[in-house]
Amino acid sequence: MFGRAFTTVSGTLYLGLMTNVLLALGCLPLLSLVLITDPRDAWLIWAIAAVAAVPAVAAAFVMFARHSDKGETAVVRPFLSAWRRALRRGLPVGATGIIVTVILMVDITWFTTSGAGTTLAAVAVPVLVTLMALCGITTLGCLVAAVERPDVGLLRLARAAVYLMLRRWYLTALSVLCAAVYVAVLIERPAIAVGLLATPLLYVVWANTRRAMRPVLNFS
Repeated sequence: MFGRAFTTVSGTLYLGLMTNVLLALGCLPLLSLVLITDPRDAWLIWAIAAVAAVPAVAAAFVMFARHSDKGETAVVRPFLSAWRRALRRGLPVGATGIIVTVILMVDITWFTTSGAGTTLAAVAVPVLVTLMALCGITTLGCLVAAVERPDVGLLRLARAAVYLMLRRWYLTALSVLCAAVYVAVLIERPAIAVGLLATPLLYVVWANTRRAMRPVLNFS
């Protein structure tokens, strides 16, 4: 029994560490920008690098699903295979979400800095912030579902994600909180974020999002 427990624990640790390493390699352009630039000055380049990082995040989700469903701990080849598949499914999802978010952020910035009418800004900014939040959670839900249901169209998954992520708002809120914590640590302490927190926090984000999206993962 002790030997089996040791094997399980060591396999899980290996999965976490190797996924963390491969995730860091897949997100290397973004991580490099974290070290040498300020997001306020290079936000457009950050957005482009974030798009390039999406397949690695999607591949990490696949690793979590394999371990959760089958107890598999092999990482390198499955991760690389998942990364290649994510170029077709995950990349369009992430790119669309990031592009829409950037457009909304530009609009919000314009309303808050251009001297637009106070009344107009008071109405427009909350609406744009709400749309940005909705875009973020929809992108997350769609990305988690897309890597597990390659047989379902992305538009169908996106429609389901809007409904399910809002319906199970408590799970969505925890995922968003973990993602926000990671981004904040990444900006302030990139070594800690990359070396220690990437896989654990991303796993929490994935687990809660997958639970919220469970109905869409089971339909045909």
